[in-house]
Amino acid sequence: MNKPTPQLIAAEIDSLARLLVTSGLADETLGTSIRSRAGETLAEPSEPVGREVMRLESYEALYRRQSQQGAYQVRLLDGALLQLSYAFVGRNISRHRLAYLPSPSLLPFESEPDLYLGEVPFLDVVGRQIMVVPLRFDFDNRPEADATANHPASHLTLGQYANGRIPVSGPVLPWMFVSFVVGHFYRHGPAWTNPISPGRMRSFADRIDRDDLASTHIRLAK
Repeated sequence: MNKPTPQLIAAEIDSLARLLVTSGLADETLGTSIRSRAGETLAEPSEPVGREVMRLESYEALYRRQSQQGAYQVRLLDGALLQLSYAFVGRNISRHRLAYLPSPSLLPFESEPDLYLGEVPFLDVVGRQIMVVPLRFDFDNRPEADATANHPASHLTLGQYANGRIPVSGPVLPWMFVSFVVGHFYRHGPAWTNPISPGRMRSFADRIDRDDLASTHIRLAK
C-alpha cells in the first residue's frame, strides 16, 4: 500500500463520499480541495472550516454556520455533516480534524431509518426532542502542540467537551472515520450491507504516549 499523501487522502475522501451517495445514506457531496498555507499542504473541504466558528456560543449556531457556508464534504440524509481536513508538512502528516456534526433539528437516522428510506420527506421531520452528539477525531503532531496526558496528540472528542479527550493510537485515515460513523450511527441503513473496506493507503504510524497507552484508549484497526 502507498504512504498517505494529500492527493491520496483527497481521492479517498471523495471516493467515500460517492459511496455514501450511491448507498443511499447521503444526498450531497461538495468535494475536497488541496491547497497550501503557512508551510502546510492541506486536503480539506472546498470551503475551509474557519476557526472563528468554533467560538460560537451554541452547537446549533456552529452547525448552522457550517451548513450555510458549505464547509463539509458530505451531507447525510438526516442532515448530519462530515468534515475531513488533513494537513501535511512535506510527506508527513502534521494534523487532522475529522468531524461528524449531526443536525440539531432532524431526527437521527439510527432512531427512525424508515423515515429516510421510505417516502416521507426527511426535511419534514423536525421539532422532536432529541440529543445530538457531535464527535471529532483530532490529531496534532506540531512541536507547539501539547502532547500530554491531558491533550493526547491523537484523540476523540464527544459532544464538544473541550477537555473530554479520549486518547487514540494514532492519526485516523478517511475510511476509518467514515466506517466508524456509518457503523455506529447508521447500521440500519443500506450502506451497512456493503461495509466500507480499507483504502489504498497504509495506516499512519502510531502516535500515543506511554501514559495514554496504559489507560483506556482507542486502538485503530490496521
